[in-house]
Amino acid sequence: MEGCRSYQSCSGQTEVEFLRTRIVTMLYDMISEKELISQAGLDPALDASHEERVRQYSKVSLQGELLEKGWCSLVPQLLESTEHDYREKALRALLAMAPVCLDQYRSDSTLLGSLLYLRDQYQEMVRSEMILGEENGYFAEIIELIDALQVKMK
Repeated sequence: MEGCRSYQSCSGQTEVEFLRTRIVTMLYDMISEKELISQAGLDPALDASHEERVRQYSKVSLQGELLEKGWCSLVPQLLESTEHDYREKALRALLAMAPVCLDQYRSDSTLLGSLLYLRDQYQEMVRSEMILGEENGYFAEIIELIDALQVKMK
């Protein structure tokens, strides 16, 4: 988490946006892996690398770091990107962070507005995909992420 601090000082440049997205993707991966490891439990039949990951994650309070370092308000900023991939990664991270950040999400009027705007925008893209004969494409998946986040925020 210390190495990710530079995210907070980044400007809105394209290269920096790429780096922000990489950091948010790494954060999402860490949250997801920690959750999977905790669900798996301490099965002695699992390999030594699993035990090492359990030990490492037990030393880190990801939830505390998310709140303390302001990640709950930083990650939603990636939704402002024009890159669909960056938005998708931000949405996945927001969903993974929701158990910790829900109160902040609910009080963030910019996030709420962004989700409504993006849903409308992607709904138009889904309509275009359907006209071209594509169903359940990439943009429909993004709408599902937006819908899932909005449900959690209610």
